[in-house]
Amino acid sequence: MPYFLWFAVLVVTLLLIAPLLTFLRKGHRLRRQEIVGYLKPEAIFYYLSQFQQGRAGIDQLLTDARQSYSPAVGQAGAPVAQVAQAGAPVGQVAQAAAAVQVAPAADLESRLRNSFVEIYDEQFGTRRYIFALILLVIVVVILATVVMQSSIYYVLNYVTGASVNQSLIRTAGVSALVYQPFDHMILPKIALAALTGAYLWVGSDILVRYRRRDFVPSDFYWYSLRFAISLPLGYAIALVAKDVAGPFIAFAMGAFPIDAIMRILRRITNRALGMEETGQTSELVRLTPIDNEVAQRFAAEDVTTIQRVASTDPILLAMRTNLPLDFVFECVNPAIAWGYLAEQLNIIRLLGFKGAYEICDFISKYRRPARDADAVVLLPLVAARLNMQPAELLSLFDSIAGEPYAQFLVRAWTGI
Repeated sequence: MPYFLWFAVLVVTLLLIAPLLTFLRKGHRLRRQEIVGYLKPEAIFYYLSQFQQGRAGIDQLLTDARQSYSPAVGQAGAPVAQVAQAGAPVGQVAQAAAAVQVAPAADLESRLRNSFVEIYDEQFGTRRYIFALILLVIVVVILATVVMQSSIYYVLNYVTGASVNQSLIRTAGVSALVYQPFDHMILPKIALAALTGAYLWVGSDILVRYRRRDFVPSDFYWYSLRFAISLPLGYAIALVAKDVAGPFIAFAMGAFPIDAIMRILRRITNRALGMEETGQTSELVRLTPIDNEVAQRFAAEDVTTIQRVASTDPILLAMRTNLPLDFVFECVNPAIAWGYLAEQLNIIRLLGFKGAYEICDFISKYRRPARDADAVVLLPLVAARLNMQPAELLSLFDSIAGEPYAQFLVRAWTGI
């Protein structure tokens, strides 16, 4: 019986831990390559200039790189409109300033990339997962052991058709069948149901995230917390139910996601206190790429407004939400323009202006010495849609194109 119990504990533990170990060995490395390999050295320069100034060693690196990557006007982060006067479209800004820039040395490009890799590893390197994983293993092993010895106890009761109490367990005949690493600890059926429900939710969530390579260190801590709260939560909910339904309700509550549990508890509390339930919809869903699920992921990182999307470090946001970096740029693109146009952005989207990137592209074409004919025709049409004068619209677009974040977005998204 001892061997059976420990074998069962091992299997139950591996079902949860094996996908996490595989992720740390392979999936995490692939995810790291997706982020680190996305940006070219010039885009990394503008990223560090915009979001990482003040870090140890970064300021000196930016000073060294400024001569190679700054546009012709001599300022890092000069407006895209000014760079585009050389005649290059937004997707080729580097070529526009090539005549006045010093070709970056291989050593400089290596320093830029190494600094970027250091930032990633500091935030989400493998070592950040280790303690959380060890804690989860400890929690799972302890709870699995208690659940297994309790389950064996109840199975023996059912098989013998009698109530096997603790004094009988200590007798020579029964103790050989009921091995108890945690002596005298037999969980009630409600507790078993609650822990089983928690195991179901954690296991299913791990498998879903494993397919998407979608783990961050905090997820491991959430799993440990989920197991820890399942017992008191199951008891608390079962108290309001009939005895027969108690274990089922405890199991169901254990299998619910934490956010669903919080909504249920708030609903019960509001009813008990006579308070009205108020549902709030995130303003982020007003941006085309963002749905409720994405808004919840952003909210978990304290990004709850469009302005925060337009000012938050996109690399760290992609790391923490485990969303593709390209998709995060898709969200940032309209958010930058939303600060200037608000709901009017929806009006000009049908004309091809999804956000700041498209506006920068338009400005680069319009500000060329030989203006693009399509841009000249499009300007009064867009201005009429927004009930503005062409000169007013052009000034507004110049402001958007001059945003440092918009400049980084242009260089990062075009893969320069």
